[in-house]
Amino acid sequence: MSDNNKVEQMKKEDWLKLGESLYGADKKKWKFKCIRCGNIQSAQDFIDRKINPDGYVHFSCLGRFDKLLCCDWTLGGLLQIHKREVICEDGSIGPVFLFADEI
Repeated sequence: MSDNNKVEQMKKEDWLKLGESLYGADKKKWKFKCIRCGNIQSAQDFIDRKINPDGYVHFSCLGRFDKLLCCDWTLGGLLQIHKREVICEDGSIGPVFLFADEI
């Protein structure tokens, strides 16, 4: 993406393939980077804190659940600063954090 304001869209299957190519099949190890504070987080980080990561690990900063960490950013808010959206099989589109190790 050359334009800093451009939002990239990708199909969910391609997004899942990208995650697997970066981190392997265990989705608990996939790392995401908060667009606001830069926190790197994985599903395992949520699980370790007894928080269900489903729907959050790629969408909300861990600080939203643990006030001692990071920020409380979520991609579901009024300000839209995300760089990627995933297109699901049903046609719905949702914003996601970028993978932490993308080049």
